[in-house]
Amino acid sequence: MILGRKPVKRYLVAALVAALAAAAVSATTATAAAETTYTLVEATSGNVLGATRSGNDPAMTVDPYTGDRRQLWRVVDLGDGFRRIVNDGNGKSLSTVDGGSGDGAVVHLWDYLGSYPDQQWRIDDAGGGTVTVANRGTGGRLLSTKDGSTAAGTEARLWSRTTGRAGQTWKLVPTALVREVVVHADDVVGQVPRTHVAAGLEDVNHEVYGGIYSQLVFGEAFAEPAYDAGVSGMWRATSTGGARGEYALDTTSPFKGGQSQRIRFATGTGTVGVENRGLNRQGIGLVAGKPYEGTIALRTDRPVGVALQNGDGSRTYARTAISPSGNGWRTSTFTLTPTTTDAHARLVVELAGPGTADVGYVFLEPGAWGRFQGQHVRKDVADAMVRQGLKAIRFGGCANSGCGDVSEYRWKAMIGDPVRRPVTKGFWYPYESNGWGVFEFLRLGEAMGIEAVPSLNIDETPQDVADLLQYLYGPAGSIWGARRVADGHPAPYAVRRLQLGNENAVDEAYWRKFKALADVVWSYDPTIRLVVGDFSYSDVITDPFHFTGGGKVDTLAAHQKILDLSKAYGAVVDFDIHLWTQQTDGVESQIRALDSYVDQLGRISPGADYHVVVFELNADRHDLARALANAYAINALQRRPKVDVVSSANALQVDGQNDNGWNQGLVFLNQNQVWGQPPYYVHRMKAASWQPGVARTDVTGGDGLFNVTALVSADGNGLSVDVVNATAEPLTYTLRLDGFRADTAAVSTLDGRPNAVNTAGNPENVVPHDSTAQLTGGTALTYTFPANSYTSLRLRG
Repeated sequence: MILGRKPVKRYLVAALVAALAAAAVSATTATAAAETTYTLVEATSGNVLGATRSGNDPAMTVDPYTGDRRQLWRVVDLGDGFRRIVNDGNGKSLSTVDGGSGDGAVVHLWDYLGSYPDQQWRIDDAGGGTVTVANRGTGGRLLSTKDGSTAAGTEARLWSRTTGRAGQTWKLVPTALVREVVVHADDVVGQVPRTHVAAGLEDVNHEVYGGIYSQLVFGEAFAEPAYDAGVSGMWRATSTGGARGEYALDTTSPFKGGQSQRIRFATGTGTVGVENRGLNRQGIGLVAGKPYEGTIALRTDRPVGVALQNGDGSRTYARTAISPSGNGWRTSTFTLTPTTTDAHARLVVELAGPGTADVGYVFLEPGAWGRFQGQHVRKDVADAMVRQGLKAIRFGGCANSGCGDVSEYRWKAMIGDPVRRPVTKGFWYPYESNGWGVFEFLRLGEAMGIEAVPSLNIDETPQDVADLLQYLYGPAGSIWGARRVADGHPAPYAVRRLQLGNENAVDEAYWRKFKALADVVWSYDPTIRLVVGDFSYSDVITDPFHFTGGGKVDTLAAHQKILDLSKAYGAVVDFDIHLWTQQTDGVESQIRALDSYVDQLGRISPGADYHVVVFELNADRHDLARALANAYAINALQRRPKVDVVSSANALQVDGQNDNGWNQGLVFLNQNQVWGQPPYYVHRMKAASWQPGVARTDVTGGDGLFNVTALVSADGNGLSVDVVNATAEPLTYTLRLDGFRADTAAVSTLDGRPNAVNTAGNPENVVPHDSTAQLTGGTALTYTFPANSYTSLRLRG
């Protein structure tokens, strides 16, 4: 075979013949597995061309060969002396940016488009077992390295043939892909906290009201605008017999907020009132024979009936009468025990005779039987979170900062009797009555035995933060400590981490606000860890004071001031970075950007004690593809010693009630059912595989969609190997153990269609399945990891 006009070396001829044969095979078969793969080796340095760098459509670079599929290439004959050069890692073709053909054109990968000359290459013998690779574009310029450098990391460019210039000659070397994972169990390179299994809560898509909060009434304070004339929006007028009612919203002297509900029995016989069917009127879930406890605020001199009924009111399951005494607003408690189980019931407040009643607040929740450890929390929801294996939860997000007007989000609105707490404007829902807020969240963490991190509005005043510290930690005899005791929490709270803001631009304005609050906190107790509400970084940072891809900032100047301040107090400071895990492709580049961010923080303030927390793994899906992206991110972050918490958003989602977008709940629920989505099971598997030590692991034959993390127990007798294969093909690897022996591995695998989810009708459509695998000689295992899978192997020595 002749390339150009010169004969090539025997091995090169054989290689290209094999390439052409492989191309012919691939045209008639469904798989390219039989195709020969090559490394393109820069002749003087031995570095190979590959697509291993981060960023969107990154330039090709030369680097040492690591067995990564993205460093392997297939050569496809186009029949006219030119070839496609196809990356084995992603199937894209070697191309130039925007089809450029001049000197300096950047070489990258792109989908093959068929007729564009920048995607076609001529391979010519250059003597001594080397070749040149010429682009078909104008001038026939050569695949070259930038500026003639051959050092690792140098980008590829087109350049005119230049005598004596390095980086223009290559060796095309047939290279078989070896897929192997070697775990050096006796070489512990880091420690991983349990808090890498965590979830975030805020009242987005009704995670709180209608979600974890045991309150069954939605619209409890009658704050919503009228839907029916004179009736608050989450309620409807109801009547029986020939009775006629009149309704109005009292804005003159409401119980709280801007309005209360007025009911007037005008004429006739029967009853008139208002009814509520829970969140977005989906229906209230009831269990027969179980007590439900309630509170109601009334202003009336007439008896008021409270009842549980079926959806159309034709059947009454339980009823009681309340007769307030005295003038003005009075609160009363009641208990109702329904006779029938019903997922779509309603609560009715009614008058049975002439008169007027003003209703200011209604609360209904299951008795102790349906609440988690005495909290105002749905037991079935919290039980699912416990089974999830969570070790930390975070309360906050756009609800408290970074996304819009949250001026009324203040911790002082969330203390005292929930009945009397103010109605405030929320980011996700405009009528927050604050019955379940920061301190109910902290109590949930206490009840679950895990860390709970609240996120505060960065615009809290220094005095309010000083009051908060006393409320959290002060003695019972202090002003705010006494308020805590009165609120039912005699002992100080144990929370040791407080976030200031969320997804803020960490700039000079943020720095000034942070410093004002941090001076208060760290003067009180420098062991409290403050968390900076940072955002996201997509590009590798090489200059800390001038970069791209920083979301809302392009400099770490404010970060430097924060680090210096923490150093002056001898405090530890955390920085919250959010990652996008919509799909696995793209996570690796974000991790590299995070690595550079962590490195630059250490450079700009030497000696500062800092960590990174990832409080939000975000997506807009809750299927298996998102689960694999989460697993990949957690895997990678477990190998980063500076990363202290990894939390996935959102902890919860009410099925069919997605009012705010962000279709990413881990636990789904409706009125009477709770089930996990695929990302939920990633957490369960991660919790089960946790060990404290990170073992050094070498992977050959992988790519950006294959990721391995190995964890070892403190005594060296337990080993977990967690593997993500987010490719569309099963991959067979040989696992070799160094410094560890085991006969059997317990295997858990989560796999399926990328878009597969769990539903109320099929809640176990995608769940882990368990098996065992036998090792050869106690140290080797050849295992096929399914396509689109997360696999956890657990071994005991």
